[in-house]
Amino acid sequence: MKGVRFESEELVRSLAEATASAQGGLPLLQFMLADVWESRDRERGVITAAGIEAVGSVGGALSRHADIVLSGLLPHEREAAQRILLRLATPERTRSRHPREELTSGEPAAESALEALVRGRLLALREGNFIELAHEALLTAWATLARWIEEQSGQEAVRQRVEAAAAEWTRAGGERETLWGTRRLSEARVLDRRLLSPAARKFLLECGRTVRTALWRRRAIPIVLLVLLVTGFFAWRVARRREVDRDVAQRLAAADATLGQAKAQEAVLAAARLDSFREFDAGRKTSGEEAWQRALGLRARSELAFAAAAEKFEDALVVGGNREDVRGAFADFLAARAAHEQRPAEREELLKRLRLYDSSGDRLRAFRAGAMLALATSPSGARVRIAPVVVSDGRRKPGPMRDLGMTPVRIDHLDPGTYQLWIARDGRPAVELPIQLDAGEKRQLELEIPAEGAVRDGFAYVPPGRALFGSSADEGVRQFFNAAPLHPIETRGFLIARRETTWAEYIDYLKALPPAEQKRRTPHVGGTGLTGQLDLKKAGDSWKLAIENGSRMQVLREGDKLHLPREKRADQDWLRLPVAGVSFRDARAYAAWLSRTGRVPGARLCSEMEWERTARGADDREFPEGDVLHPADANFDATYGKKPNAYGPDEVGSHPGSRSPFGVDDMAGNVWEWVESSLVPGEAVARGGSAYATRDTCRSVNRELPEPAFRANVLGIRICASLPNGTSRKGGGG
Repeated sequence: MKGVRFESEELVRSLAEATASAQGGLPLLQFMLADVWESRDRERGVITAAGIEAVGSVGGALSRHADIVLSGLLPHEREAAQRILLRLATPERTRSRHPREELTSGEPAAESALEALVRGRLLALREGNFIELAHEALLTAWATLARWIEEQSGQEAVRQRVEAAAAEWTRAGGERETLWGTRRLSEARVLDRRLLSPAARKFLLECGRTVRTALWRRRAIPIVLLVLLVTGFFAWRVARRREVDRDVAQRLAAADATLGQAKAQEAVLAAARLDSFREFDAGRKTSGEEAWQRALGLRARSELAFAAAAEKFEDALVVGGNREDVRGAFADFLAARAAHEQRPAEREELLKRLRLYDSSGDRLRAFRAGAMLALATSPSGARVRIAPVVVSDGRRKPGPMRDLGMTPVRIDHLDPGTYQLWIARDGRPAVELPIQLDAGEKRQLELEIPAEGAVRDGFAYVPPGRALFGSSADEGVRQFFNAAPLHPIETRGFLIARRETTWAEYIDYLKALPPAEQKRRTPHVGGTGLTGQLDLKKAGDSWKLAIENGSRMQVLREGDKLHLPREKRADQDWLRLPVAGVSFRDARAYAAWLSRTGRVPGARLCSEMEWERTARGADDREFPEGDVLHPADANFDATYGKKPNAYGPDEVGSHPGSRSPFGVDDMAGNVWEWVESSLVPGEAVARGGSAYATRDTCRSVNRELPEPAFRANVLGIRICASLPNGTSRKGGGG
């Protein structure tokens, strides 16, 4: 009816076979075809095998889509989404239906998560305001949900017993005889109470209150007797006091021993993390992933050990909670737990509890202690300015600037956090250096300022120093991004082009090549490209570019403007657009030519550690200017309203909102940039997203792994360069 056909009968047969063999095949097929319709070859009216493969085919489209929906949620919304999905999926992998009010309880994060899941077609709203999973296939085809169900399966039997006991307690009108005692109540400690019904939570709360009341009554009897018999039994009271002291001492000793075991487990975990990071940084990604999975298992054991220690310290608090030594011991435990906690939100929660028990405030101050920074330069006498990086509306930007004078300089009291340094000396290029300082850290930097002329026009100097590499997201999202776990790295100093390589610059390269090599390196993208065709050809003594945007093909000669139907940047000089349609091998050859001819001595492709450090600076931001990316910040799919014919590249440097802390433009969107893999030697990696990519795809941690010979009109080049011997190794600590 629409005048569209499949590419071949073989493709139709393969889809039918995949549907028949997949569990829940018809819903998966339906979902995949809805997605692939949007990427059909509109000019030819064909649904291609490449388009189907791009969305994940029958088996992967739904899982890929579901993971993308989750990745678009804020952390607290993702937690709420997990709770909702687990309520709607039984351990037997069947769907269940629940009222909307029961799933959200009016919680804003849960309401937002539920709306996102409905919009994303993962949940369906049924008659009577009931919610259920939109596809039965989600229970088997979506790996993330299947893993969550598996992780919760061990708790399901306990949860069902709690729900049944709560129902009986409610039917009995809340009789005390139906409440659980200490032994059965301890079984429920493993449960995530957020996944229980309100009646079950109320039941457990009443059980706990009753158990505590009984416990206090038992312990209050000796105290009451002592008060009544204080005059006649003074000696007995002293003995009783000693008995209580012994009891508290025994409890504290048991708690300290358990804490020691937890610290030992944490030390093993820390060593396993370091092993994993070393493997990743040595370019052994496979063994790094294996070591990281072992570390995740150790993390679960460590958390159980700390939970056991917490229980014993709380037992001591029940008996001796008014004693300063008991409160101090518990404060020490909280401080130790916070020191080992890697997740920022959980760490802040521990520090809030610590504030209640740390009467002196010394422990808490250790977590907020000022940092020391000492900076020396070679040559000395450079002027230094510093500004704290301030977070506002998701953006991380330098705040008020402070002049530190001439190097060497030292500042003793800096709040923990991220800072931007500007270092300038007459006759030498200025240096921008973002650094992150931990509480109580004493950082000494020795920075060699490059000589005049060492930093070429159009390049930024990134000094030797420290940065964060990888993703701290949940495992499913991290794997989706192909990223390493977040960890600190060190890079040597290097130069990086402030802007992506343009058509004009690449054409200069082509002009210098012999005819056969020129033909081999000339950009070309055929009609199978998902984002359109592209073809550069000689036209006498000049060049012309044929480029497809949406359904329109434009042929541009030197001096012509690329026209796109959009309100902003409708007409652009195509020679100032980023070059595209080049392979990884083309990019390497271009960099080698720049170095060989002396145009950019030491030119090469960036390593991805260098690229990511440039994009993020010193902290864990998700985008060049923080944790948000608005349509006006960069050139990605939402910049021009997602209108098919409006997609396309912009002149380099058009979007200051995609500028990195080192002053490098277009580090998000416009075109993907070829880089050398830091995780698998020799592997081709694309970073940064493109004009056709989603916001999440443009995250600084996202890694795409095209074939080295692959060409597309969204793949371009950014050049790095090594500094002369010496400059790249000095400095550091940034």
